[in-house]
Amino acid sequence: MTDMKESKLFWVSIIIVDVLMLAYSFLFKNWVLSVAAFVLMLLIKHFAYDLLFAKFDKNWDIKHAEYVKRKKELN
Repeated sequence: MTDMKESKLFWVSIIIVDVLMLAYSFLFKNWVLSVAAFVLMLLIKHFAYDLLFAKFDKNWDIKHAEYVKRKKELN
């Protein structure tokens, strides 16, 4: 369990670094850093999306299914 929390903390810290890189690149018009931030964002999405956002996706799917069911009942 602690390994997952440490891994989640690692990925959240990488996201913070990525946001800072992107902000810095926009402020100082550094396109190389913008591209690096974009590549880092793609790596985060590929390797950490399930770890970071699986619970949110599950809750969203449940709420969406309830919404669709309620909408069908009203029509």
